Amino acid sequence: MSERGHYGKNDVGMGPFVGATPSTFYVERSPPSTGAWIIGILATGGAVLWARHQSKQIEQLYKASDMSYQTFASSLGQSARAIPSRVRGLVGSKAALVAAEPTPVDHPTHSTRSRARAR
Repeated sequence: MSERGHYGKNDVGMGPFVGATPSTFYVERSPPSTGAWIIGILATGGAVLWARHQSKQIEQLYKASDMSYQTFASSLGQSARAIPSRVRGLVGSKAALVAAEPTPVDHPTHSTRSRARAR
C-alpha cells in the first residue's frame, strides 16, 4: 500500500479506526453464464470445422495438380524421426569446423567503386 500522505502519528497496519472506511475492497465476480459457455463452445467448434474444411480443400488442390501432399501430423512425425541424424550431423560438422583453418580474404574491405569516386 502506498504510504503517501501519511504524516505525523502513522498508525498504518494497526487496523481501521471506528468510523473509518476499510482500505481493502473485495469484488465478487459471478461465474460465467450458461449462454457464455454455449457461445464459447460454438465458436471453438466452428473454428475447428473451418480449419478441417480448409485442410480438405488444400488436399484436393494438391491432388488436382498431381503434387504430393503430406499432412501436418505426418510431416511432424517425419521431422521428429530425422532429429537423431541431424544431431549426429551437427556433432560431425562441429569437429570439422574446429579442424578447419581460416582462409585469407582476397578482396578489399571496401568497394573499388567508392574508392574511384573519392579521387
